[in-house]
Amino acid sequence: MITAIVIIAVFFLIVYAFMQQKIFGKNPDAKATEKIKNSANYKDGAFQNLSHTEVMRKGASYPKMIKDFLNKPKTQHLNNEFHQ
Repeated sequence: MITAIVIIAVFFLIVYAFMQQKIFGKNPDAKATEKIKNSANYKDGAFQNLSHTEVMRKGASYPKMIKDFLNKPKTQHLNNEFHQ
């Protein structure tokens, strides 16, 4: 039991240390924070999308999305309309 707790604690320490890298950015300074808060799209402590954004397409479910993701073909061909 103690071994499992130690392994979990070490895992979280490693993840925490990894997330502290410069590549992940830093918290905004006072000037940037003020600029964010004065943005027209910033309301109630968060940015608001200009238009409604669906999380899932209509008629979809999480089990179906997971099944489709796990059973996707090895190679996928994009529709040519995106390559214009």
